[in-house]
Amino acid sequence: MILSSLFRGSGFVIFWKNCSREGLRTPESVRMLSSRLASCSLSAWIQSGTGSLSGGWSSRAKVSRSHNACVGAGNGSMARVAPFCSDRVGAVMGVRHSRVPARSCKRSREGREKGVHFLTSLFFLRTLVPFCDTSLMRRSDITISCSNQEEHEQVTQDVFSRRKRFWMNGGMGVNLSTAELVAAVMAEGGIGTLSGSAPGFNSRREEILADPSFEGRKQRFREADIAEIERQIRFVRAASPHGVLAVNILEPMFDFREMVDAIGSSGGVDLLLPAAGLPRDLARKMNEYPHMRYAPLVSGVRAAEVMIKAALNPKTGGRLPDAFYVELPQFAGGHLGARDDKDAANTEPADPAKPDGPRKFDKEVILEQIRTMLRKYGLDIPLILAGGIAYGEDIDSAFATDYDAVSKGTRLLLAEESGLPDSLYYKYYLDTRYRIATAMTSPAGLPSRYIDAGDYIGNLATVSQPCVSCIMKKPENPCGYLKPGGREKSYCIAQWLTKTALPRGEEGGVLFTGSRLVDMRGDPLYAENGKPHRPTTKETMAFVFDGMADEKKEA
Repeated sequence: MILSSLFRGSGFVIFWKNCSREGLRTPESVRMLSSRLASCSLSAWIQSGTGSLSGGWSSRAKVSRSHNACVGAGNGSMARVAPFCSDRVGAVMGVRHSRVPARSCKRSREGREKGVHFLTSLFFLRTLVPFCDTSLMRRSDITISCSNQEEHEQVTQDVFSRRKRFWMNGGMGVNLSTAELVAAVMAEGGIGTLSGSAPGFNSRREEILADPSFEGRKQRFREADIAEIERQIRFVRAASPHGVLAVNILEPMFDFREMVDAIGSSGGVDLLLPAAGLPRDLARKMNEYPHMRYAPLVSGVRAAEVMIKAALNPKTGGRLPDAFYVELPQFAGGHLGARDDKDAANTEPADPAKPDGPRKFDKEVILEQIRTMLRKYGLDIPLILAGGIAYGEDIDSAFATDYDAVSKGTRLLLAEESGLPDSLYYKYYLDTRYRIATAMTSPAGLPSRYIDAGDYIGNLATVSQPCVSCIMKKPENPCGYLKPGGREKSYCIAQWLTKTALPRGEEGGVLFTGSRLVDMRGDPLYAENGKPHRPTTKETMAFVFDGMADEKKEA
């Protein structure tokens, strides 16, 4: 009788069959299922409509998570079963803004009639596993740890098949996501991301700028970039032979394609993150490097679909993206994927009736739109959330929303191992007197977010400083970052970014930062014995992860 109830109610048979098909029928998956069910409040299940869950599981029971990937939203106990259901079935389990397909509702009536079977199943599982772990998401659940190449390959496969959730650092240029920072991130269990944007410029700065020939400067720049990114990859691989390594690179850079070749040919990079543009021909280029996956940076569904269509186009076609890196302009630092500064800074509630209106960058709206688009093409790939990930609660929220990963930029920019000089860290980044600005002052023609260090940076829009030494500047071949219409005499973004990462932190560098720096400045992480303190990556991540719901429970 008990077994009959167990397998008739709640779609358990379908779940179990899918576990078998996905290779997830393991003792751990049994423990996870049992613990999630055993931890749920019976009254909550009844009030939410047990049948709705039954119908949802019956029609949408495709397993898209590994046994160690769990969705949890706030204190909603019902959200704990979400990892075993796809397509946001978490709606009836306490996850905000989730929706169950219409056909599930039809089945819900039948499910309610069989609710007793589900409750019997729940009692059975509670009895079967009395000492289950009923937590939501732990640090260990999103930690990548590989001791050999075989484990590396398995973890990489799990990551990109959505069976493993993870965290990573953002690629911050120029030379802010250093090899030392990336190695430290990987040591803490994250995917490390190097910045492939002009990495060699500072190492050969004087030599490059001293060459009077435009073509000569260009060639020296290219050689310096390739040599430096190869050096950084070797450094990271020596420190973490079996970790997962990514490289972020800006599409508008003149040496973008040469850098892609250098990165792919190194054999040591697992993931390429093209940003600041939509390189439609990259899909074909990626065919040359089957060991390396790629995840374009987007801020909405339109850009994501452009890359999908480009990959399917017979003329430019090749490999489909393996993931998408979704960056929220209202929180991220640096150049932002928005129409203007007002659009990028808007934090008003989203209006579903106006997808292109204010706050179209709502993380839940974007996720739903991209997932819907991907289903149209038969794709189920990871979505990485970036922008505003400063605390453990932000990680919990991202995973509750059903993102597969989170990326941290500003939080790790402040770490000791980053390329941000101490002088700028203490003078500007920790000082609450300097506000965070979002403006259209960059010659790239995009809104950007940075620390407003007074009139010097506040008046950038009116600066008249011709780019006399930039390698890309000559009449017949203007800089790709300078748009016509009077912007040719704005400041040089390349030189200003490289100044920031110089050892002495030259005044005049662009102080990019995310909007959450305002909150971070008050964290005890950045003070020790009453004095300003700069933490290591290890200290930083311990602070962040201690804020996750489950880590608080453990404490």
